[in-house]
Amino acid sequence: MRVFVFDRGGALGSTRLPADAMTVVRVAKAYDATYLATPARLGLPDPADCDVVLATGGEGHGGQAVRLSLGRMLCRRPGLVCRGTYCAEGTIQTPVHMRESNNNDNNDNNDNNDNNNNNNNNNTNNSDNSALRVVIKYSWRAGERTGGEGEMLRLARDRGVVGMAGYVGYRDITDIAALRQGIPAATGLPVPTLHPPTKRRSGDTTGGGAGAAQRIPVTLNNRIYSLTVTAQLGVPVSAYTATATATAHAPWCIAHALLGGLVGHASLYFAGRILHRDVSVSNVLYSAAGLRHVGGGECAHGRVVPPGVAALHGFIIDLDYAVAVPAATGASGASHRTGTLPFISIGVLQGRRHAHADDLESFLYVLLWLCIGGQRHLGEWESGTLLAIATYKTGQMVSGELFAHLVGRFAVHDGWEALVEVAWGWRDVLFVVPVPGPGQAGVDGEWEMFVRLRAVLLGAMERHGIEF
Repeated sequence: MRVFVFDRGGALGSTRLPADAMTVVRVAKAYDATYLATPARLGLPDPADCDVVLATGGEGHGGQAVRLSLGRMLCRRPGLVCRGTYCAEGTIQTPVHMRESNNNDNNDNNDNNDNNNNNNNNNTNNSDNSALRVVIKYSWRAGERTGGEGEMLRLARDRGVVGMAGYVGYRDITDIAALRQGIPAATGLPVPTLHPPTKRRSGDTTGGGAGAAQRIPVTLNNRIYSLTVTAQLGVPVSAYTATATATAHAPWCIAHALLGGLVGHASLYFAGRILHRDVSVSNVLYSAAGLRHVGGGECAHGRVVPPGVAALHGFIIDLDYAVAVPAATGASGASHRTGTLPFISIGVLQGRRHAHADDLESFLYVLLWLCIGGQRHLGEWESGTLLAIATYKTGQMVSGELFAHLVGRFAVHDGWEALVEVAWGWRDVLFVVPVPGPGQAGVDGEWEMFVRLRAVLLGAMERHGIEF
């Protein structure tokens, strides 16, 4: 008999044990006591761990004590040996808010109700009775990625990036190495999965159709359990995927979400010097309220925010796989590079190192995915080997006839004509008459490609009455 424990880092297997009942009971109790005793060991947020110190400062990572309150869950990623991302709405209180909250506990119920109403009506982090509404994210990043998403968000804030979720702070909670202390030494084992993962390693050319069993070699890699807090709430653009029940408002939301995402991505790259590397329908968000006072998003090449745009109604999130631009031509620090499979560029699918143009190509796939109806109609983008997917996409993008057939599957609802026009325009920029890419014209060529994609989107919005 052998006993196995599975965690975010892989599988732990014991040596052979006597196959009697008492041994099984003793081993189970030992593993439960040393390994499964806390939410952190299970990779779950701990509601009791509400008073934390977040790294909120600039260089030096000055910390600030805050109180977090978890609310409605937004998403939870399936899988075991992965990031295991868990996101929830919540609130955050600074020390001033925490003292006021404790004082309010001594007031009568009516006063408490009044304060609660004020909290709902004032979404600020100033020194008043309100708490800031935030998104609270727990995830297990690769141990080689020092600082991870929290550090990238801090850099983006300090460098004046616009079109992104506002940075509040982050904290590293624990890691696999610490959790495994006291566990008998074991060997990493291959872990079978019943379905191909949504995230596919860019160098993995194996795989099969949905439901095909795979064996992913898992080593005992360390992962760091971290907490990241951001301030901007929105709706993933995937909520507006074209279906038989899609509303007439959906094209407006998609267009604005893509504009904000494109601008945020450009600001992140040209001003923040950070390459995103995971543009997907889950990482481009729509905000009805809009991101106001964004300025022009100035960088060395110009303004990323178009003139006349007072508020962005879209933004980009998730810097788990982002890299600083000086390191973008090398490894990310993790053992592999990844993106969300249906939206990975053809070049990255073929094994090319991830570049700025690959993210721009991903925006086109996001648009097509939304307007055609997602997985029901584009299952070929996430089944088969990576090289097979790359070959399939190449045919659809390069051939005008095949692309016309693809766009012909767009939603037939009124109001989607603007997005059809954007799809053709972006395809022409990226595949028909592309500007020189990295290595040919450098950053100047990358900026020109962004400007052309932005102009296509703004022109279609203006011609079809989508105000911005």
